[in-house]
Amino acid sequence: MTFGGGAAEYAAVHLSADQHEAMTNRHLVVVGPMAVGKSTVGEALAGRTGRPLRDSDDDLAEAEGLTGRQLARAKGVEALHRWEVEHLRRSLQATMPSVIAAAASVVDDPGCRDALRGDGVFVLSLTAPPEVLAARLAADDSGERREIAGAAPDRSARFREVADVEIDASGDDKSVCIAAALAALPTELPGGRVSHIGVCVTDLERSLRFWRDGLGFTLTHAFDVGPEFGRLMELEGVALRSQFLRRDGVTVELLHFTSPPSEGDGARRPVNKPGLTHLSVRVADVDAAAARVAQTGGSVLDATRTTFGEGAGLTDFVYCTDPDGTRVELMRIPEGG
Repeated sequence: MTFGGGAAEYAAVHLSADQHEAMTNRHLVVVGPMAVGKSTVGEALAGRTGRPLRDSDDDLAEAEGLTGRQLARAKGVEALHRWEVEHLRRSLQATMPSVIAAAASVVDDPGCRDALRGDGVFVLSLTAPPEVLAARLAADDSGERREIAGAAPDRSARFREVADVEIDASGDDKSVCIAAALAALPTELPGGRVSHIGVCVTDLERSLRFWRDGLGFTLTHAFDVGPEFGRLMELEGVALRSQFLRRDGVTVELLHFTSPPSEGDGARRPVNKPGLTHLSVRVADVDAAAARVAQTGGSVLDATRTTFGEGAGLTDFVYCTDPDGTRVELMRIPEGG
């Protein structure tokens, strides 16, 4: 999912990467009333932190083949709420820290409230005025959420009770709420981590075919960036579109400049020229990955193919380039290597 944004949001995405190290062993839980935007924020947090997303609605559909309304109609609202409580408990018991978009009803359960106040959890509570939530529910053509939300109690006090931070989610621009959520992550530990790799591209849609469809990166955030970042980039009159993508915990930022326009002929840089040489992607089958790259606008440098061993011990490499000449290595190495 892609979200637009301005200078503050763009800066928040860059600066918040240093905060994620502090969250290594803690679950991130997003709570709030129905229609406040928990799934949207949860998806963005999962993308930026490289964590699995446990979304109550999505997991219910996958596990039971039912929506919340269907389960409530078939077995009663209490059955739905029991499932939602159990979903949170199971999610919090998982060894791998996750982003959890929890159902609103979980804060009615005393055991869940105790768990959400535990040391291994950081809770972001999204808030919005009742009239804003009512308008969003009214715009839900399916009626899925309206029916369940109609009899829901006011849980504001209980959300506040478990929250480490409250975030205003009343605006229509979700990127503002997402930036606030990213900025709210605690910075309890010193140091940081690698945030992302930037790649300048001349045609964003063409490059998306390569990075997304060819290499399997997932789109996370997009921004329109203006001259306020000219000093950082050492360019006058900056205007660009920034698109973030993520795969296997690695984030790439594609930068498409409209002002000043990009320079150069797209020729790939020699690997012995000082500076960054390439990005490497581990794949199960180099032939299949190379074919996909060729189909999505990249160039496979067949003469670079280098292979050692065979069978389970096969080690296989080939270089390719994106549409603008940025070198990407496709690499197959034995398991455990």
